[in-house]
Amino acid sequence: MELQPVELLKIIKGYALQGASDNSILSLLEHLSPHTPLIKEKDKDLKTNNIYKEILKIVAGERDRARNVTHDLKGYIDTTDGTFSLNECYNAIGATDTKEKSIIRKTLSIMCTKKELEKVGTKTGTYVKVDTSIEYTDFTNSKGLGKPIKFETPLNVGDRTVFFPRSIWGLAGVTGNGKTTFVMNIIRNIQNDFETVYFYEAELGPGALQQKLGYFQCPLSSWKFKAICTANSNGVIQWDSSNIHQKIHPNAINIIDYLEPPEDKPWTIYHIMKKIAAALDQGMAIILIQKKEGAKFGLGGDWSAKATSFYTSLEWGVLKIEKNSYQQEDKIGRDFKAIDFEIGAGSHVKAKSGWYSEESKRQEEKKKRYADAGFEDDTFVRE
Repeated sequence: MELQPVELLKIIKGYALQGASDNSILSLLEHLSPHTPLIKEKDKDLKTNNIYKEILKIVAGERDRARNVTHDLKGYIDTTDGTFSLNECYNAIGATDTKEKSIIRKTLSIMCTKKELEKVGTKTGTYVKVDTSIEYTDFTNSKGLGKPIKFETPLNVGDRTVFFPRSIWGLAGVTGNGKTTFVMNIIRNIQNDFETVYFYEAELGPGALQQKLGYFQCPLSSWKFKAICTANSNGVIQWDSSNIHQKIHPNAINIIDYLEPPEDKPWTIYHIMKKIAAALDQGMAIILIQKKEGAKFGLGGDWSAKATSFYTSLEWGVLKIEKNSYQQEDKIGRDFKAIDFEIGAGSHVKAKSGWYSEESKRQEEKKKRYADAGFEDDTFVRE
């Protein structure tokens, strides 16, 4: 049974909107209707001939319109950087009627099918361009990570790893448990050999900083580092988590005391630290982070460790290595991650033990408790 012109028109329109060529349109017409006037015009009466000519005329117009909208849409997508929405496409193309918006939706759907776009987010109608370009790493001709940055650290903890240019050492600690004193010992050791920049929180203040330095029992004039408070002398905030990467000295050892991510987005500390690393050249950064007592990582959880090559946690009297990207440099062994210390005269950090395994220490403490209770056999300890 032959299709009616209206039915035929619907099929042809849909076919044309998908980008069918003129020849394909004519072939489809011939296949669907044996009375196609452009094929057997001699056998057709005038009325039928005019109907089919009108179909072809409308189809040609719809196809040209679809091509124009599609062309403009793809031109807009080429200029976008990041995600874009369906409504942004409508506005960019100036699509106002139902047909043009339908063409845009269909084109976006086809581009998703072809893996040219991806739908993103939880809301419908949000897309991102698919970037399949890649660059293979030429590791055989790489210049490497550069010359290691070597300096003396309290408890010789720096000897457990290696610091290359652009490295980040994360130091998480409980408030009031010695983080600042620890890094001031580092500054004391390195300030004559490296450009040293100390970014510190306004809560400490110039007077409090001077007092802290005074505990080291040496003249203030012997301190050679650059100190940068969060607020300048007029009380205006000059650095925080949003712009610290812009203040970094690329070839210095930058010490940030401390880095605090936005309260509602603590995980963004990773992205902040990545920006800091990108701002470095031959220098490195030591970043202090607040943490809760007993927690392994500081604010942002393990996100605060992802951008670091070395990560240590500090509670009063105990320092632990939580991450070491260059474990191969460690001559002591990965199981011995903790060390006890005290802050002695002149605010010097002194070891109270050697490096030990936390598990072995727990067993020793348990064994001692059993011995104090009158059990000499350690069978109970090991259960």
